[in-house]
Amino acid sequence: MNSADTNPGKSPAGPVARGRVVIVEDQRIVAEFFTYHCRDLGLQVLQACGTCEEGLAAIRKHRPDLVLMDISLPDGDGLEMAKVVLDELTSVKILAISSHRDPWTMLQVQRIGLHGFVDKNEQRRKCCPRRSTPS
Repeated sequence: MNSADTNPGKSPAGPVARGRVVIVEDQRIVAEFFTYHCRDLGLQVLQACGTCEEGLAAIRKHRPDLVLMDISLPDGDGLEMAKVVLDELTSVKILAISSHRDPWTMLQVQRIGLHGFVDKNEQRRKCCPRRSTPS
């Protein structure tokens, strides 16, 4: 999985991207879901990666504003990778993504200083109602 936006936003004449994002998620359908919604929000998806190795390389290369990072990846621990990223790039924001919401995982997310957490198992919409676009 390795994709990048060549045309951020909704159309070539649409709004300029409001932020630059790297997605690190090994489940392709989940990565595509986040890519779609990031673009819908006007964010530029720089790259989508499926492993820690690819993700760390993409983050170092692109220096994004935001990283959406699965914490369970096939080649390593996303929480350990997040520590490395935050040590190297103090301005990047990391949003953890996981189906693991046990107390230990949540404590680690907090201790590392991640900027948010998305539970893959949560089905209810809690925030971010659809905004109407001014004409």
